[in-house]
Amino acid sequence: MNKRRGNLEGSIHQRPNGRWRAQISLDGKRLSFSAKTRQECQEWLKRIQTQIDTGMTFTGAQQTLQELLEGWLLTIKPSIRPTTWYQYDMNIHRHIEPVLGKIRLKDLRSDQIQQFYEYKLKVGTGKRTVEVLHTTLHSGLKHAVKMGLIGRNPTDATIPPRPETKEMKFLDESQINQFLLAARHNRNEVLFHLAIATGMRQSELLGLKWSDLDWQKKTLTVQRQAKRKDRQNGYFAPLKTKAGCRTIVLGEKTIEKMREHLNRQEDERIKVGDK
Repeated sequence: MNKRRGNLEGSIHQRPNGRWRAQISLDGKRLSFSAKTRQECQEWLKRIQTQIDTGMTFTGAQQTLQELLEGWLLTIKPSIRPTTWYQYDMNIHRHIEPVLGKIRLKDLRSDQIQQFYEYKLKVGTGKRTVEVLHTTLHSGLKHAVKMGLIGRNPTDATIPPRPETKEMKFLDESQINQFLLAARHNRNEVLFHLAIATGMRQSELLGLKWSDLDWQKKTLTVQRQAKRKDRQNGYFAPLKTKAGCRTIVLGEKTIEKMREHLNRQEDERIKVGDK
């Protein structure tokens, strides 16, 4: 027996094959949904009506999550850091699209996204990675809400995992001495000394130039970082924050180690030139 509703609420009817079908009008066009039971169709109509009431458009209803995220990536690329964009792009293509990409925005539910988080954890994905996936999805769907494609952000009702906070471990003086002894004459020896003496991040250390060093004042200016990806436009990128730009006073031993390193490089160049 068919169950029909008013035009604003949509309609539900049973098809000859026994399946149920729900339909509702949006922007003069018809949205449809099929399911095994009438209850599923009723729940779909209720969810769609809520989204329509909060601003969902027909274009948004027809668009898949993959189409949304691909367009969002193009929109934000000029306005965010290349490393941030690369992380979004990697998360979307490697993790999100293979599982959720084909789902239309009108059909995307919070429980599906929650199941996606649980699935990623089950297959061994780290909690921190899943948390980043949540951030990526939330940002992309927030853009869809702003554009009027959907009425609400389904990630708002999800609970992403919280990574366990691990206590940092530090080397004691004896361990530091053993490490530096083992690193002697290594091509990165001076970087190891700087890392221990200054606490600089790896990307900051790799972004240093000799021009950043003031031999007279014995200071080192941190003003850039090395890129890990997207090196088409150079190997360096600005620091994440203005506070990251800083001048560090170096001790005598560190300055001496840097002089040794520079002299060793010069000796090697002379030897190569003599050959």
